[in-house]
Amino acid sequence: MDIVIGMDPTGRYIVGRTNPGGKSPILDMLIWDNGLLHVVHVPGDQQLPTDINTSGVAVGVSGTTGEQAWMYRDGAATYLPGQRPTRANAINDGGVVVGSAGRGQPVVWRSPSTEPTVLRMPSGAWEGEARDIAADGTIVGTLNRQGASMPQAYAWLPNGTLRKLRLPVIDGAKATTSRAMSIADGWVAGTARGPHTDVPTRWNLRTGEVQTYAEMSIGGRSVSADGWLVGNNREGRGVLASHPGALTLPDLNNHNSSLANYAVAISRDGHLIAGDGSAGGDLPVPVIWRCG
Repeated sequence: MDIVIGMDPTGRYIVGRTNPGGKSPILDMLIWDNGLLHVVHVPGDQQLPTDINTSGVAVGVSGTTGEQAWMYRDGAATYLPGQRPTRANAINDGGVVVGSAGRGQPVVWRSPSTEPTVLRMPSGAWEGEARDIAADGTIVGTLNRQGASMPQAYAWLPNGTLRKLRLPVIDGAKATTSRAMSIADGWVAGTARGPHTDVPTRWNLRTGEVQTYAEMSIGGRSVSADGWLVGNNREGRGVLASHPGALTLPDLNNHNSSLANYAVAISRDGHLIAGDGSAGGDLPVPVIWRCG
């Protein structure tokens, strides 16, 4: 089974990996360039690419213990510096990488050869990770007071300001926790914890507005410039959640499990969605949906 993990903002590059079902710890990275597949070997084991930018530069993490972040560019993968475990979660078009290092410190790599910089955190003992970075340098992620198990979504603005994202109301009660996973043009996507489960959530950094999407069971990993989210619903169908409402994406066929059709990433203009779809067998296959 090959799986889709992410896509660059233009939709040219889609990144994923092989998934042999536990038969081997060595996993290859997959990069589709305008539909043409390239299979790339990355050092280590349990290789997990996490993001790719418009230049085709990918980042990810390898290792079952003592994870190590890496960057793939110009046909070669190199490890990023920093106190292990290191994890690279995202890269923007300027080549700036965000993730975590050491004992749960959110960090940013300004270049692949320099030590990571720890991002600002609230006073006291906190830990967390940076999950995504926008073109303008705005970073989003999750912080948690050590020992509290109460993660909260945060944004680091380009001027250095740390902003906690407002908790939404879910089923009549204020959410207890939240996680920020992606950002595009001032829109932040992630999840918030309601009385019973996590719910895909969207924040508007310009207005402070927060909105949840109960029609989606999984989502928040990607957001477009218009604030559209992708994921799937409880019937195992891919979903695009836009301002007018939720659109169920077409199946290939034989949708037969809760993850048979899963929309993973959306381009910045919202015209391309990448993910996995059921092709009639037991396992999903990489797919794209073209919109408009």
